[in-house]
Amino acid sequence: MEWREDSSRGEFALMFKFTDLNRMENTKMKNKIIFAVISAIAMVSLTACSQTDVIGQVAQTSFKAVVEAVPNQVAADEMNGGWSLSAPDNSARFIWSKDYSASPAHDVMLEFDAAPFVAAGLDVSKLPEGTAFEDKIMIGTKLGNDKLQYSQDTSPSDSFNQIVKLYRGSIGYHEALDHYNVDLGGGNKFEWAKDMSTNDKDIVFVVDPAIFIEAGVNPEAVEGWVYASVEMKDDKGKTVKLMKFLKPFDLDESAATDKTTATDKTTATDKTTATSTDSTTVETAAADNNLVIPISDITDQVSFYDYKVDDTTLEVMAIKAEDGTIRTAFNTCQVCYSSGKGYYKQEGEQLVCQNCGNRFSASDVEVSKGGCNPVPIFSENKTVDESNITISKDYLQSAKVIFENWKS
Repeated sequence: MEWREDSSRGEFALMFKFTDLNRMENTKMKNKIIFAVISAIAMVSLTACSQTDVIGQVAQTSFKAVVEAVPNQVAADEMNGGWSLSAPDNSARFIWSKDYSASPAHDVMLEFDAAPFVAAGLDVSKLPEGTAFEDKIMIGTKLGNDKLQYSQDTSPSDSFNQIVKLYRGSIGYHEALDHYNVDLGGGNKFEWAKDMSTNDKDIVFVVDPAIFIEAGVNPEAVEGWVYASVEMKDDKGKTVKLMKFLKPFDLDESAATDKTTATDKTTATDKTTATSTDSTTVETAAADNNLVIPISDITDQVSFYDYKVDDTTLEVMAIKAEDGTIRTAFNTCQVCYSSGKGYYKQEGEQLVCQNCGNRFSASDVEVSKGGCNPVPIFSENKTVDESNITISKDYLQSAKVIFENWKS
């Protein structure tokens, strides 16, 4: 009896041990399977991320397109150990390094003329150390100390691609303007168009105004720069509006600048007449306080029509595009309107913003919305018949706010 009980207990204990071992083996096997699955998912995720990094990939191809569009503005920069892309008017440069281990100060930076800022009140001695150098201002950041390796002779695009490869966080997308950009630190950026064929701002130098205002600059008085509110994403992805200095350029239009000649513009009001460049008289009429523009008067030379809302003067432009259609817009810039100088004059076949110098053709009027363009007056905001274009009093009054500092 005693033996049997002991034997029973021993058999039970042995069975328990075997069961326990089986459970342990099953747990180990499950853990191995779970680990394998997680590892596979991680590898797939990493591969997918590298394959679907659209911003990184298109940033490279679009930057290369900009560089190849203006080869005469791209050069080796021996002083800074890299490459430079100069603005069409040579007032600013974007510089990026060939080798981060050899960069003297910054790996990516902007260099631009100090004179407009000095004229606007800048006390150079109050800028952070290293910002001012002779007659230039330099702002940028150090990315790292990597000694960059290339499989062959490096090109400007090869060096830029290293930024995307090694410091992907420095590359961003500016949705409001359909631009890619390099973050230069301190709120400063260099931006370029995703597609130059559909964007009138192919490159933009973006400078944060804080250090300049602290050093005495009147931001509204800096010639050649737009001081405007820009819609951007903050570090948390939230949309915010920030004041920036902007210097935009349309590379196609800038290349054609030397071929243009200045011409006179025609200005007319809703109750007066004026003379155009070909001595044709432009007449407008007011009907129930709407603005009425005779179609017969519109040519490929831009005409301007004043309209009063209380004490504020608005101005509408009308011009015949190459395809024969008549385009209308307010004569104020969608970006520069608050500067007081954001209005347009015609030079040859181009319209030129008097604040930032941006140029574009008549065919772009009433097409481009957003950015440095005249505020379009689309078909739904006007009535067109065989004889006249009529813009309603109510619609004109709604535009009063964008003319409050106009030509001030």
